[in-house]
Amino acid sequence: MNFAFIKKEKLKKMKESIPSGERYEEMKRRLFNPPSFLRREKGSKRTPFYYIDVNIGIGKKGKIALYEGDDPAKVARSFAVTFQLSKDMEDELFETLR
Repeated sequence: MNFAFIKKEKLKKMKESIPSGERYEEMKRRLFNPPSFLRREKGSKRTPFYYIDVNIGIGKKGKIALYEGDDPAKVARSFAVTFQLSKDMEDELFETLR
């Protein structure tokens, strides 16, 4: 009996069965885009010029810090995604921020 052949077959099956996501190969080839906070200069802290407390529901509250140059649509969208708000609530938040 050839044990080397059996080991090779076992290794081949193990390599084929390594779990990976459906789009793993595609994502592996993409260029890495570092987070935006890494591109900021060291020591240049932005200070918010306005804070808004948002009551989402019973016992749920969120806080938005607005900075100079922020896009109200992006801020509202980000908040809505984070707190799983509906499109109507996102639009109302956008109007408030604007």
